[in-house]
Amino acid sequence: MLDRATKSTCGVQDVKSTLVLSDDEILERARQIMRDRKKQSEITEPFTLPGAAKKFFTDYFIGLKTEVFAIAFLDANEHLIVAEDFSYGDVNSAHVSIRAVVKRALELEASNIVIAHNHPSNNTRPSHGDQIVTGKIAQALLPLGIKLLDHVIAGATTEDTRAFTEMSLMPD
Repeated sequence: MLDRATKSTCGVQDVKSTLVLSDDEILERARQIMRDRKKQSEITEPFTLPGAAKKFFTDYFIGLKTEVFAIAFLDANEHLIVAEDFSYGDVNSAHVSIRAVVKRALELEASNIVIAHNHPSNNTRPSHGDQIVTGKIAQALLPLGIKLLDHVIAGATTEDTRAFTEMSLMPD
């Protein structure tokens, strides 16, 4: 142990308080760290490889209790430019602005995108609304030369997560 004089000259102080976090706060901080790392990570494999987008977004949405709509913006080789949260909802819905999706894809000079959202209920069967928004986004991007590659609905695990391409639900 250091004596008081040594502590004073070295700038060391006694710490008398301890940060106490609940289990939920610890999980939330861990989830945020994981999501930040995913947003900044250099994904080396193309998103179109089987399971790549599903794994990415399962990890990306880990632990969320409300629905979040996110987009992975990709280059011409289908590698990640950036993934961003795009809209937030409640337990079972999140509103998506088609215009904002198109605008952001153009700003990032993305050639492809993968859209995704989580279903906190873990019921990852696509709703009619999911299918409609997928078609509208694909249709809005097409004349601009930007392709919507997939729509992922994330569950608690990669096995629970579904991709429109796997279910043959992607619009032509």
